[in-house]
Amino acid sequence: MRVILPVVLVLAAPLWAQVGDEHERVSALAQAAGLPDPARAPFVRVLDGTGRRLGAEVWQPNEVLGVVLQDDGRTFTLLTTDGRQRVLQRTPDDAPVEHRVAVAPADLAGTADALLTQFADRPPQEWQTLQHGMLAWFCGAQGHIAQAAGLWQALQASNGDRDPVAAFAEQLGTALAWETLGAFADEQTTFASLQPVLAAWLHAFGTHPRALLLRELAADLATALAAPPVSTTDPIARAIADLTDHRGGVQVDDDLPMFMPSQSPPAARLIEIGVAAVPALLHAMADRRPTRSVWYADDGVRIVRVGAVVRQILEWIVAEHVPDDVAAARQQVERWLQDVRERGEAAVLVERVSGGFEQCERAARRLVEVAPERLLPAIQAGWSRLDADHRRAGILGELRKVTGPAVTDFLYAQLTADNLRIAVAAAELLLERERPVRVVDALVDHWRRAPAVDRWTGGRVGILLARHGNAAAIAALGERRDLLDGPILYELGAASVAEPDSPIAMARKQLLGALLDDVTTRGGIDQPRLCDHAARALHVGWPQHHDFAFDDLRPDRDRQLRLLRTSLARRADSPPPVPVLVPRPEPPPGLDELLRRWLREDGAAARARLLDGVDRLEALFAVQSLRADPQLERSPERLAELDGAITRIGAIVLHCQPAAEVARLPGSQRDAILAMVGKPLDEAALAALMRSLFTDPTTLRVFELRAQRATGDAGIAFDLAVEVAPAASMQVVRRSAYGRVGRAGLLGSTGAGRFPAYRDDDEFAAALAKAASVPGLPAIEAVLRLEFASR
Repeated sequence: MRVILPVVLVLAAPLWAQVGDEHERVSALAQAAGLPDPARAPFVRVLDGTGRRLGAEVWQPNEVLGVVLQDDGRTFTLLTTDGRQRVLQRTPDDAPVEHRVAVAPADLAGTADALLTQFADRPPQEWQTLQHGMLAWFCGAQGHIAQAAGLWQALQASNGDRDPVAAFAEQLGTALAWETLGAFADEQTTFASLQPVLAAWLHAFGTHPRALLLRELAADLATALAAPPVSTTDPIARAIADLTDHRGGVQVDDDLPMFMPSQSPPAARLIEIGVAAVPALLHAMADRRPTRSVWYADDGVRIVRVGAVVRQILEWIVAEHVPDDVAAARQQVERWLQDVRERGEAAVLVERVSGGFEQCERAARRLVEVAPERLLPAIQAGWSRLDADHRRAGILGELRKVTGPAVTDFLYAQLTADNLRIAVAAAELLLERERPVRVVDALVDHWRRAPAVDRWTGGRVGILLARHGNAAAIAALGERRDLLDGPILYELGAASVAEPDSPIAMARKQLLGALLDDVTTRGGIDQPRLCDHAARALHVGWPQHHDFAFDDLRPDRDRQLRLLRTSLARRADSPPPVPVLVPRPEPPPGLDELLRRWLREDGAAARARLLDGVDRLEALFAVQSLRADPQLERSPERLAELDGAITRIGAIVLHCQPAAEVARLPGSQRDAILAMVGKPLDEAALAALMRSLFTDPTTLRVFELRAQRATGDAGIAFDLAVEVAPAASMQVVRRSAYGRVGRAGLLGSTGAGRFPAYRDDDEFAAALAKAASVPGLPAIEAVLRLEFASR
């Protein structure tokens, strides 16, 4: 050791000279910002329990890189490459993949080396400075000097003439600023505990572009904490003081989160007090104390102040828009207050509702609370003055809390309105009170006359008919398949749960059964069909007879649909329908146990058999993480085997999405399409599909295949489109495949001239299969276009 150590230091010295300044500056910045030293923290890859769904079948988990600061076996604290400190709790191995939290050791130097190799072809983007700068800091702290130097050099190139550490500091400051502001929404975090956090941020990032925003917030927080306690004997003052606990709701156009009174108890108390609270609220409009209401805009995170909440409370009481400007708002509200004192609040509200003013809906909502008996006459007086149908429909909703024969008669009068939105609003209120045949008949008439383009309003009619309609109404639903969609069909099943054997439930079931052959698509990421929605509704309403897994791959759904059709077609004197049990393959052994067996196994053939069983998408992360196991460092043969398994999983065809016309193809062609699902995409499978399409070209006019990566790391998905034409007059004119293999995979276009065309279909098949065999590529997009035309 006495001989080796000086040699190592001598060799490392030139590299440290390249990275030492950057590392010291970043370390000082991190220390000032309160980030812990990562020198002895293990580097890991983590599934954090979040992700996104790519279609109904594929879940892409979110993977996070970082170092573990503390770990007690159940929970662990992570410092990530985006500068955040996160506390996560491990989930059991059998937890659903959508919520799985797992930690796997990772090779810090190897991860950096892989990035540097990637940077040789694709330099980092400027916005990635924080992520790669954190990784460089980790490398420098743990002695991987060459990797740290390479990362800082790459960041220097991506930031042009700008100092990469300065760019890193700005991005880190932004990330920590948004994390600090987001902490205001956590009720478990006291405002007092946030004071030193804000002070540390301002000390570390005093010249940051967001420093003014946080400096103002720190001053407002200090003022709030220094304020004397509020008297508990004054309910208005107490409620205003409690607005610091206010939480906002849905963001609206005026850049403030609108809230409902039920979401904020102190705001609800002030609205209930009403006019008596207005003078104190006017005084509080300038109150800049922070609340728990945190919202996200395009330029970052904001904290809603007490004064902004007070303005919205005044809008509830005054029943009109209150401007943001404090002086203008006070003048307007004081005029309103004077008018109320002279004539009474109810009279002022009646005037606004009957006048059809722009804010009449707000006035009607307030009038229900103040004098509900005066709402209907005010609406009737102002009905002809309302200049928009959506306002009429909205103001009808305020009659929900008002009862009596006069209200019912007015709603019936609107039930036959030509405007569908008004009729639906009236029908919804009437059906909450009773279920007269007259309402259902009117809805049936609207359903039959609804324009196909108005699917949203027509859908509301359909849901009401599915929930409240009689047998004739259910039959009418089937007359307009162009308006049917998933929510309507789901309601048919959900409405039958309570009485699945009643006559009306049988009518709903009959309609759903008739839709099991309808392959018309109805939107969504996975382009579900009406038959899929109908099968799901049958399972919801009659689960003991009809099993259906909507999230299964389409070939599995098709098998389930065939069984459902058979079950519904049984004669009345046959045994009752049996539950549909879709065959499922036996699950492989537990993944952890399988990988441990693979590590222990000495024979290459036995190891290959074990890895052949790993074909699940969620297993890809675990198999990739296994590469960092120390036992593999001296076994290139095993690493090659593992890389082969990763490549195979990454090329599995997860999904084939045919258009409706594909169902009309000959059976051999359909079978060739579906035969690719569940298997790795290779040149032979794609070539076999092409050959099958050319065996009987007279049935086709155009066939298009679009391939893309189903997730960021694994799986291929196909979209298939076919135009079918009469067989008598067709012959092959051209078959061409457009595409290009590039850095991002295989890119293609059916447009003319931009990309070279693979005139040889086998060449195209080979290119696509080659691109599919590299799971790390961010995208695979391809178009195969086969054209046929008449003689």
